[in-house]
Amino acid sequence: MEVALAAGTLRHAAAHALLDAGAAAEVAPGMYFSTLPEPIGVAGIIVPWNAPVVLLARSLAPALAAGCTVVAKLPAQTALTNALIAEVVSETGVPAGVVNIFTESGHGGAELLVESPDVDLISYTGSTSTGRRIAASAAHTLKRLTLELGGKTPMVVFGDADLDAAVPLLVAGVTAFAGQFFMAGSRVLAQKAIADELCERLRRGLLDVNVGPGEDPNSRTGPLIDRASVERVDALVDEASSYAKTVVRGGPVADGPLAAGAFYRPSLLEVERTDVPLVQQEVFGPVATFEVFGDEADAVQKANATEFGLAAAVFSQGLSRGRRISREIKAGTVWTNTWDVVHDRFEEGGFKQSGVGRLRGHLGLATFQEIKTHVQIASPSWG
Repeated sequence: MEVALAAGTLRHAAAHALLDAGAAAEVAPGMYFSTLPEPIGVAGIIVPWNAPVVLLARSLAPALAAGCTVVAKLPAQTALTNALIAEVVSETGVPAGVVNIFTESGHGGAELLVESPDVDLISYTGSTSTGRRIAASAAHTLKRLTLELGGKTPMVVFGDADLDAAVPLLVAGVTAFAGQFFMAGSRVLAQKAIADELCERLRRGLLDVNVGPGEDPNSRTGPLIDRASVERVDALVDEASSYAKTVVRGGPVADGPLAAGAFYRPSLLEVERTDVPLVQQEVFGPVATFEVFGDEADAVQKANATEFGLAAAVFSQGLSRGRRISREIKAGTVWTNTWDVVHDRFEEGGFKQSGVGRLRGHLGLATFQEIKTHVQIASPSWG
């Protein structure tokens, strides 16, 4: 999936670059204005471990299309993948020094990119807390930032939703990538009329999920990134038992051949309040909350009740309701009757504490450009 998405992103950016020629007009007799996009310069790209191929391509493609050189920092957790990416880049014929890739287990190299006056832009995907630190460190050079940060995607299910279509997406929302990505559908909001039925369907769906290694075709969710994450996620679920009703108590796989890995079965917990940690914090694991709402206003209020605003989903057979609720939810992407669908022609990014700037689409390319305005007045000698 990552390779296919990355290839499409690269092709789209290459085609898009040919269309971006600026604008020109004669604003008064003999007075000509024109704009010309120029590359911003050196782009520093900081990539997380959860999807290193596609998230590198998402910033690398528009950077190259704009004419920038790139220094990309990739995480140590995906070192083998990083080495393969570097090998592929070296075989493409890109001139030496245009794309520079390094891997580190700490943050020293990334901090150098952020603080260096020789780096003109930072494109970072990662946690909100780290995004804040990057913004503070980059302030003294006033370099441009594009930050796609954390998310807590509400999946809002109305009483008229097609549950046969919605439930598989809700299950996938919390189990794809084992819940380790910013658009994970980690909050299920159900209208009261269908809450009991939906909760039961979700319970059965999550219990049926096969946990296992990615190369096993029967697996529907894989491991967490490491055993420390297993312990962290399990501690959050344990803590939540003081304020939430446990519908499905997943947990570490403790027996059989998977016990030596970092495998974690999905959990579902019903909560009544939105100010509890499991609602307000990213879990980055296969754990979802189940919340009940009354009318549309209640749904919107609960959907907007966190500091995050990366994505949301609305399930309803009423097209007008889908449009209406989408306008009210404060998120950069809102899906109706689907989830986790992106297209390179359309922008992606967050509201509120979920980020600054946009990737993909026209703005994704413009992020890596400076726009210079040329003004020319006709000389009398021109005749």
